[in-house]
Amino acid sequence: MDVQVAQTLRQTLPLNSITTNASITAADTGESSGRCLRALQPLAQNQITIQIPISHAIKGKTFPLLLTQLGTDITELPPTARQTPMSPMYQKVLVLLYASSCSTHDQAATAEQPSIFGLQEYVATLPKSFHHMPLYWQKTQVDRLGPLLAPTLHNFIQRMENECDRAYFDLQPIVDHLSSSGLYPRQTTEIWNLSFIKWAYCCLTSRTFDLTPAANGPQTPEEDDISTMEEHGLVPFMDLMNHASTPSEATLMVKVEEIDQVMYATARAIRDLKQDEELCFSYRSHGDALKFLFNYGFVPDDAKDIFYAMVEYPSEDSDEVDALLGAVLESLGLPATKTIAIPMTDENPLSELYVWALRVKEMHMDAEHREQCLQSFVSGQPLQLLNSHEENVWNTIGMNLSAAYEFYTNEEEQHKVNVTEEAEDKEEKDKEKGGEKGESSTCSGSGGEEEQFVQRTRDAAARILEKAMATFVSMTGGDS
Repeated sequence: MDVQVAQTLRQTLPLNSITTNASITAADTGESSGRCLRALQPLAQNQITIQIPISHAIKGKTFPLLLTQLGTDITELPPTARQTPMSPMYQKVLVLLYASSCSTHDQAATAEQPSIFGLQEYVATLPKSFHHMPLYWQKTQVDRLGPLLAPTLHNFIQRMENECDRAYFDLQPIVDHLSSSGLYPRQTTEIWNLSFIKWAYCCLTSRTFDLTPAANGPQTPEEDDISTMEEHGLVPFMDLMNHASTPSEATLMVKVEEIDQVMYATARAIRDLKQDEELCFSYRSHGDALKFLFNYGFVPDDAKDIFYAMVEYPSEDSDEVDALLGAVLESLGLPATKTIAIPMTDENPLSELYVWALRVKEMHMDAEHREQCLQSFVSGQPLQLLNSHEENVWNTIGMNLSAAYEFYTNEEEQHKVNVTEEAEDKEEKDKEKGGEKGESSTCSGSGGEEEQFVQRTRDAAARILEKAMATFVSMTGGDS
């Protein structure tokens, strides 16, 4: 990012903002527009370093305010547009769409006449791409995370892609109206596509602040879906800060507070700061490594290593489990789905829940005894678990642990082989085309962050699997 672009953003912020304690400098953050904030002068502990009015943040409520500025409101939209399910997430996407459309408009905003809410100036500071985030990774990159992480990450990505597809379908009527009526710039339809929605979702996932007033306490998002929550939003200038590697290394504490009857997002110095110290904060106080990677595109040093043992319940007749199997799984506290992920951690490397999930699978796969075995689970009768089921369960666990351990301890060498084979295939194809050299097909863009996470995954998985195999041996008295 051109640092001057961020400097221009200051001029569009309300007069009651505070940004003059921070300088903006370029930095290698893995994003396409790396930057950081540094203390422009010594700062005292608890001093407000950055202060932005909440009214200037991009939240769900910003969209109705934007329509008011454009001379209309939601009630004046045509019926097809009013039927759009206007979730907080959708409204934030529409605000980013307006800002992005303005940025391609022939008449740019100026310091003397900034854009509405400074949206055009703000969107110019956002990353142009998010290829460091798994949503943009190729399948082979995800697969490098191995059998205990890749399936879960593939699931995260698929769910996000489904959400983007749904957003494109749901919002199309209102985008058509906003563009054709002249409320949004004419360039709107040119940038409105799935690529834009993925970009917007990444902005709203990786750069969103919890703007719940401190007195009310933080909201608790379901499954870390922070972008959909009403009181979460993008805060101009403040989001130029980077994440501290650990909470103890953070130099600022971000919160929402009322000052002179105005609500602000403030960043106060945690301790006395020297000039030129980086201004950074801890995005979240906890979280597992994979979810950090998916939501933010990086993994902090203190993130928890959680892996997932997968159990699948095959069925040729349906994409869903039947009522009996679903009841059994729910009785164990598991979701009634065909694929289940059981956490593996340092504290609990071989979960009893994983063993029971496999026992249920053995019952489910036993065509002759399936009904009576599964029924015994939910009927209160003595459990019908056959010796053959139990033997298969422990054989499966032993084979799964050994195969996973072999993958993670040999992944680096296998990756080198894969890279060599890909290079040879590409060279062969170039020869077939008459010796012309094509462009490189490695479009990861995630670079160091991806490699660091793969290395972290290898080390952590091997450690946890060794504990799981030791537990397996102690429980079975045999070898894994």
